[in-house]
Amino acid sequence: AALAAGWAAAPAGAAAGAAAAGAGMTQLVWGLFLLYCLGLLTFLGGYIAERLRGVERRLRATEAQLVHSEKLRALGQFVAGVAHELNNPLAVVTANLDHLRRATLAMGEHLDGCGTAPRLAEWRAELPAVLDDCSEGARRAAAIVAGLRAFARGDAEPVCVPVDVGARIDSALALLRHRLGAVVAVRREGAPLPPVECRASQIDQVLLNLLANAVDALPSGGTITVRTARHGTRAEIAIGDDGPGIAPALQGRVFEPFFTTKPEGQGTGLGLSVSYGIIERHGGTLRVDSTPGRGATFTITLPLRQE
Repeated sequence: AALAAGWAAAPAGAAAGAAAAGAGMTQLVWGLFLLYCLGLLTFLGGYIAERLRGVERRLRATEAQLVHSEKLRALGQFVAGVAHELNNPLAVVTANLDHLRRATLAMGEHLDGCGTAPRLAEWRAELPAVLDDCSEGARRAAAIVAGLRAFARGDAEPVCVPVDVGARIDSALALLRHRLGAVVAVRREGAPLPPVECRASQIDQVLLNLLANAVDALPSGGTITVRTARHGTRAEIAIGDDGPGIAPALQGRVFEPFFTTKPEGQGTGLGLSVSYGIIERHGGTLRVDSTPGRGATFTITLPLRQE
């Protein structure tokens, strides 16, 4: 009976062993499958990450090209006016120098005669004013050239440096003086800003874009208001005009690439989008506030120190 019981239990043990072996094999297969899936996901993750890095590099290169293209367009737009603006002070210098040359020659001739003391005193009184005019004309010419050179500097500035934003605003306005004329007034408000750490040529481009847009909004004349303020560790620059303003439906699109409200041929639609990107990369913000019929204001905020 005991032997029979042993024989009966043997198949049951074998079956249990086979079942356990089958379960172990199933677990092994699932484990291998999961390892395969994990390896596949790791590979796909690396592949997708590399593709994304490639796309990001191409996007950065495209953005750099857009910045350069927009800068060239802006330079081309202002070169004619800058040339005209340079011609005025240089004409003053030339005319006054010619007058000074003639007066000097005549003075020498009269001094030879030693009989024209009253006339000599008159010339001596005129010469300081003439020289002052020459100096002022030369100073204006130098300021315009310096502003243009600052704007046209290379885009690649490896580090941010402390920049006098007020002086940059003055340079941008100097470049736009020929477009302001006698019908567009500029009002400055607020306290001077402390130095702001930034890439100077890029901030020049943003200021010039915003100021040029404000001028474009005032074809019949008006007032541009430039307001500066400090709020804790951030600087604020607001550039507003009292033109027709921007429709509410369009305010959410003004920073989109290639979107413009200007007539065809007068804008590329890149100025504001490029400016937005520049300010964002500096850790700042650029926003628009506008009420139709009451003008528009673009406000920049920048950290005083870059981290």
